[in-house]
Formats: sequence, structure tokens, C-alpha cells
Amino acid sequence: MRGLKFETIRRHPVGIICSNSSPLARQPAVRPSVVAMSELVVYRAREFPEYHQWVSRILRVSKGRLMIIQECADVLSVVAAVESGRGVAVVGEFITAVAGDRVRFVPFVSGAHFQEVGLLYRQSRLGENIRKLVAASLAVKQPT
Repeated sequence: MRGLKFETIRRHPVGIICSNSSPLARQPAVRPSVVAMSELVVYRAREFPEYHQWVSRILRVSKGRLMIIQECADVLSVVAAVESGRGVAVVGEFITAVAGDRVRFVPFVSGAHFQEVGLLYRQSRLGENIRKLVAASLAVKQPT
């Protein structure tokens, strides 16, 4: 990725979303090993090819051992499936902006799990609009 620069704007904790009636919803945090034994609602591998590998790394199980109960094409269908009680989903906390109070986000106990959101841009030949976007994004950057 020579010539490209990534600027982290925000780090979001990773955890699960579960239905509000789930016993996990009453927990302040959950261990990945507990979730590894749960039925999972996941994004479809065709649309999100890295997602299954990411989940298996976080839960420390092989992709073949994930207990996938339902695959979904987008974030709203993941939230709907979890809300209905089909299973839990491994996600970043930012999903709460879409899900609202329909489901409960429970972070993993280990603070080592997070997702970075940021800008990836070519360092040379920046246009004026890109330069302004980078400057504005860095001005609101949250401390890591």
C-alpha cells in the first residue's frame, strides 16, 4: 500500500448484539468463549467475504466450527434477526446507531477487540476537497 495513508478517526469496541430478552442482555460484558458456543446471525459471506474470518478470529474458533443459524445480506436484516431471538451477532458498537434500542449491545470483556474507522487516502496529489475532508476528519478525531 505504498503511497497510501490510513488515519484512524475512531475506535469502536467489539461485542455482540442480542435480543433484549436474552440472558446475555443483562450482562455488562461477555467473553468470546461464551459467544463461540452460541447460535450466530452473520452477514452473508458473498457480500462480506472477510466477516466470517474476522468473527472466527475474535471467537478463537475455526470458520467451520461457527454455529451459524442465519446469514443476512445487510445490517438491518442482522438487527431484525437478532431482535427476533434467532441468535447473537458479533459486531462493532457503531451498529447501535442503526439498531437503537431494538437489541442490546454487550461488549467483549477483553478491551483488545475493536474496529477502527478512518480514512485511507493517497498522500500525493491530494485535491482540495480531499485535503479539506482529511483536515475536518482529523479535527473531530476521538482520542484512542
